Amino acid sequence: MRNFLSILGIFVLAPVLVTLAVNGYEALSARKDLSREEYLPQLLYRDIPAAYEEEALKAQAVLERSSLFFYSGAQWREILADCVKISRTKEYQAVEEALSRAAAETEGVFLTKNGQTVRGISHRVSAGHTRNGAEVTELPGYGELVSVKSGKDTVADGFLQTFSFDEKKLMEAWQTGGDTLVLEVVSQDTAGYATEVCIGDTVMGGEAFREALGLSSACFTIEKKDGQVVFTCRGWGHGLGMSQYGASQMALGGADYIEILQYYFPNYEVIKK
Repeated sequence: MRNFLSILGIFVLAPVLVTLAVNGYEALSARKDLSREEYLPQLLYRDIPAAYEEEALKAQAVLERSSLFFYSGAQWREILADCVKISRTKEYQAVEEALSRAAAETEGVFLTKNGQTVRGISHRVSAGHTRNGAEVTELPGYGELVSVKSGKDTVADGFLQTFSFDEKKLMEAWQTGGDTLVLEVVSQDTAGYATEVCIGDTVMGGEAFREALGLSSACFTIEKKDGQVVFTCRGWGHGLGMSQYGASQMALGGADYIEILQYYFPNYEVIKK
């Protein structure tokens, strides 16, 4: 019985040992990442409007592929569950061919810094300029990102959105005292996004505040009127990296996906591995 199990073990391990002997440990890692690559079309569907220009979809595919290296096992299990659900929808199946083509035509292309793959990042619409990563301490790891102009974003659907909340309910939610709600933007970055917000006795990051209230952007103004607190937001998303709408507009102007990525990530390199 032991001899049988030993022989069986050799057959099971043989392909792994051969791979290690020929290509080293990096080959096993690459094979693991390659399996995630199959889900790029579903990730594209999740993260960018499929109706955007093809070169914008390709640029997003490069960012998605570059990020595959950075998901933990637990994170990937959640993402995989989302991808499986997406793949079964009629809406996805109607655009699957275009999304699969965007992934296939950028195969092996990554966003890098000094030869190393970096995490890709994008948002739907900027507030007119993307953000300087060094100023967004809530989202670490993007210190090399610089702010670039994305002026056509100002005419995008969803660029300007308003959100209204009952002042008393906000006071109850944050357990603030007094007769009126103390609410102000403490600091902003150079692109106009709130980096710190004070509500009652609580000071929190702009992105955390945006997510807590479900605002479209941390680039907002505040107005109190008739017992309501009204936020007028510019842009859609965190504002870091590539503006997807801006990328689509660049594509309409004739830019290819590499030119788009080089514009939004001037301190990075786009290479094929």
